[in-house]
Amino acid sequence: MTLQQIRNIVDNSVSSDWHKIEGNIIERWEWGQQNGQNYTQPISHDMLAVFKSDVDVSMAWGAVICDAFSEPWHKKLPDPSAKSVLVVLRHNGAKVDDWTFVNVDGGRYIVPLPHFNNGAYEIPVDMMPLGNLVFDLYSAGGVHSDLSVLLSCCGVKVV
Repeated sequence: MTLQQIRNIVDNSVSSDWHKIEGNIIERWEWGQQNGQNYTQPISHDMLAVFKSDVDVSMAWGAVICDAFSEPWHKKLPDPSAKSVLVVLRHNGAKVDDWTFVNVDGGRYIVPLPHFNNGAYEIPVDMMPLGNLVFDLYSAGGVHSDLSVLLSCCGVKVV
């Protein structure tokens, strides 16, 4: 299976096509020193979604990139706290692609990371199929049931 075929599965699927599993899926290991002591700890995703029609295809997300993410666009939501997280596309358990998303509104939603361009925050339209899928798989309640509405509320344009 090619990378484009795997991406097409994601882009042409809806959340009901996926089986969601909560748990720790190790993304990578971090090591170093803290308080004079050596440490090793896993950096883990907390969610896995397996494509029901082909269990070789899966996505994992939740491994934190930046715990104290702060940009003006997400502060328009009721809870201004946010963190950037990794979303990983996998085939046979191997990472084949990844994207940065932002967990916003105190953890209620997950959205693709907008880019600042010409004075505005933007998300490319070709990112919306993946963005909608992950948003629908993750959504933890709140008033926004649609990614486009949430982005509009935050002043983020789809271009």
